Amino acid sequence: NYYRLRLVDLDGSEEFSEIIVLENMRADLESVFLSPNPAKDVINVNLGDLSYTEAQLVIYNIMGQELERSAVANTSLIPLDIQSYAKGHYVLRLVVDGRGKELRFVKE
Repeated sequence: NYYRLRLVDLDGSEEFSEIIVLENMRADLESVFLSPNPAKDVINVNLGDLSYTEAQLVIYNIMGQELERSAVANTSLIPLDIQSYAKGHYVLRLVVDGRGKELRFVKE
């Protein structure tokens, strides 16, 4: 999608910004999923064919407390060891090149 701004001053004069291109990256993140869910020992973050330069995973408990934070290499499958977590509900926040997605999972 191409965008530019039309700036109108109080005296009625107009000016246009430069045209920029924005890609819909949200669709890429829609294909990201966790498996298995619920899980006992390991949960896999499947990024499919998502390409990125920088990614970070953050895991929160149901109270919103951060439990783990890690940088992610450019890979399509990220196994996470959750053996030490108590049984319950968790939120995994994935941030890829500045775009975020939250995924919920259950530890049995």
